[in-house]
Amino acid sequence: MKKITFSLILLFLFIGFSNAQNTCADATSLCGSFGSVFPNTTVDTVSEPNFDYGCLGSQPRPTWFYIPIATTGDVNFQISQFTEMDGSGQLLDVDFIVWGPFTDVTCSADDLMDGNIVDCSFSASAVENVEIPSVLPGEIYMLMVTNFSGSDGFIEMTETTNTNFFDTVDCTGFILNAFIDTNGNNVKDNDEMVFPNGYLNYTVNNGDEITLNTDSNQYYIFDNNDSNSYDFEYVIEDSFIDYFSVESPTILDQYIIPGEIINYDIPIDITTPYDDIAINITPVNSPNPGFDTEQLITYQNLGSSYIAAGTITYTFDVLTTFVSSSNLNATLSANTLTIPFTDLAPFETRTIDITLNTNTPPDVNIDDILTFSADITADGINDINLDDNTFEINVTVIGSFDPNDKLEGHGGTIVYEDFTTDNYLFYTIRFQNTGSASAQNVVIKDFLTDELNANTIIMLSASHSYQLKIDEQDLEWEFRNINLPDSTNDEPNSKGFISFKIKPTTGYDIDTVFENTAEILFDFNLPIITNTSITAFTNRLNIDKLVKTKILLYPNPTNGTIFITSKTVLTHLKMTNVLGQTLISKPLNTLETSLELQPYADGSYFITLQSDDGEITKRIIKN
Repeated sequence: MKKITFSLILLFLFIGFSNAQNTCADATSLCGSFGSVFPNTTVDTVSEPNFDYGCLGSQPRPTWFYIPIATTGDVNFQISQFTEMDGSGQLLDVDFIVWGPFTDVTCSADDLMDGNIVDCSFSASAVENVEIPSVLPGEIYMLMVTNFSGSDGFIEMTETTNTNFFDTVDCTGFILNAFIDTNGNNVKDNDEMVFPNGYLNYTVNNGDEITLNTDSNQYYIFDNNDSNSYDFEYVIEDSFIDYFSVESPTILDQYIIPGEIINYDIPIDITTPYDDIAINITPVNSPNPGFDTEQLITYQNLGSSYIAAGTITYTFDVLTTFVSSSNLNATLSANTLTIPFTDLAPFETRTIDITLNTNTPPDVNIDDILTFSADITADGINDINLDDNTFEINVTVIGSFDPNDKLEGHGGTIVYEDFTTDNYLFYTIRFQNTGSASAQNVVIKDFLTDELNANTIIMLSASHSYQLKIDEQDLEWEFRNINLPDSTNDEPNSKGFISFKIKPTTGYDIDTVFENTAEILFDFNLPIITNTSITAFTNRLNIDKLVKTKILLYPNPTNGTIFITSKTVLTHLKMTNVLGQTLISKPLNTLETSLELQPYADGSYFITLQSDDGEITKRIIKN
């Protein structure tokens, strides 16, 4: 059996597990422990006689499980053992044996015998791979894991690459599937499409409502408490309510069945066929003078009909130079790419990778704003929403790259007179695994401030499959079993992102400021806190005057002093950190000034300068 010599850590997906199953009779379903970190057995339990333990030369301090099978396939996973709950500390030798298949949980010596051993390892490794091939629905397998050293510690079981434990093993919880029921039989058939234009609300014991949104439209809820009562409601998005219907949107008073995943199909009917295409741009990284920058064009058929042919027009900033496109049919003219497409299926999403090179100073300098736009058209369609056929994004030029960050697509300022209640803010959260091993799971948490309305969020694109949980103003994206490579071993594939749009809360005015920060968690590591994205309203007069006002901050990045020069008299200076805390605030009456940053920690800061012409904020980097 192939060995993997590094440990992968998984975020808690289940409630806590207390280890008490050190005899076969105490075995519990592996579903209740899979993905959790639980205490190993340290009691010097004597192995039960008459069982055939195969390769295990000894069987000290066992922990027992049974594995119920739901579907045909292979069950492959890893077992890791370590001294600290967060996966750190000393790695501990772990061993295991699997017997089966059986029709029920068994502790009979006639069953746990040599002829029924499926997999076994007695190596000195702290990470073992379990392989149970060709399982069938209704089968049961028995698993025993041992603590060879006897040291206090913890055990964790996680999925291996390109496997889904919960697709095959009969676990406890719910899976709900929304789909287009083209044949009207209320059952999702293999040729029927998932429905992408809705979301799932649910409550537990009549508590607060929680919303789930996913790119696969398959909603997973895992729970081991069989006293919990669930109510579900499937909601079609407002923009599409006139074109689809759901006959039975609510499922009430549902209780879990221990050891089982309960599946619900949610059939969606098309009431009125329609056309809708959409496009957006995601900056995979930010422009840096003299270096390449990557962008991802995502285009979608949000409608219910095939799109035979169409055209994408992508315009990049004149201060960048075209390098490459993943679409070989693209044609270049000046700073515009024209990209044809054909046969875009209903609800299909496609992407195009664009690489550009950013001009060097003095043409492009740190904190300059570069603008990129895309437009999509199609032949012979009656598009119900022309607003999502165009997309424009303003991206700030940087001096050094933080791979885990958050940005908003207006480049820091929005002209108040041009913004209406129909408009959105556009956020991208980017992440990269800069550790030394693959990340089994990634979670992004975004705690929205009151200025943003969580009920209006619409996902635009994501680098990997996700499930989004919305609990009032708290957003949580879970990239389960992402297996994100580390940047040392596979830098191009160590990155990911999410992109979404959201509306301000009703009642905003020209003084409203949108501040937003995200947390990124790689397995059990401490969260990485992104920069605080700050977007503020301004009036057109201030923008026009500030464009004409030349303000320079240099050198940037700096390891000491920042010099500031202006063509108009500066009246006030403020410096804040990424948390929005004011560090310096002082009046000015000068064309030139300087700041000494030596006392401050390395990182990003924001300098806000005021003059009679208005106000401008620039980011500086201390290194």
